[in-house]
This record gives sequence, C-alpha cells and structure tokens, in this order.
Amino acid sequence: VGTVVMSIIATDADKGKNGIITYRIVNGSLATDFFAIRDKYMGTITVSRPVDHEQHQWVNFTVQAADEGRPVRTADIPVSIEIVDINDNNPIFSHSKYQ
Repeated sequence: VGTVVMSIIATDADKGKNGIITYRIVNGSLATDFFAIRDKYMGTITVSRPVDHEQHQWVNFTVQAADEGRPVRTADIPVSIEIVDINDNNPIFSHSKYQ
C-alpha cells in the first residue's frame, strides 16, 4: 500500500490556469478499488489496497488529464497494470494423514 506503480505525464502549452493539469482515474471501477492518484496535480498512480494475482491478473482503466481552463480541455489515456504473482499461499497436503 502506497507503492508508486507509475507516473502519467501530460503537457499543455497554454499559460496560467489553462495550462494547469489535473489527473483522475476514469472508466475503471475495479481500478479505484486498488489504485489511486496520490496527488491530482502529479499523475502518480499508487497502490491503495493489496491486489491478489489469483483474483486479478490485469487491471485496466483510463486516466484523464484535464486543464483548469473554461471550457475544460481533456485527454484520456488507457492504462494496463499487470498484477505479478507473489509467493502468498502455503503448500497444502491432499490428505489429512499419510500411512
């Protein structure tokens, strides 16, 4: 939790408020369960809750960059995060007793 996964970077050639960019996760309800944009002005995606590879191998969503101008101008980019398997399961025996 809190681990930085990636940073999304957009640019805007406008000056003042028209050039200030904010980021948010859109089109990905599963994504907001596990990931967050730590600072809406930075675009840094972090883990907000542990994700289990056995349940989700990939999490796909869209990040939207928006300027603070009027009207607001936006750009969307698809994001895919592969969930890497870790050794989080104990071995189990197929029988309760061997003789």
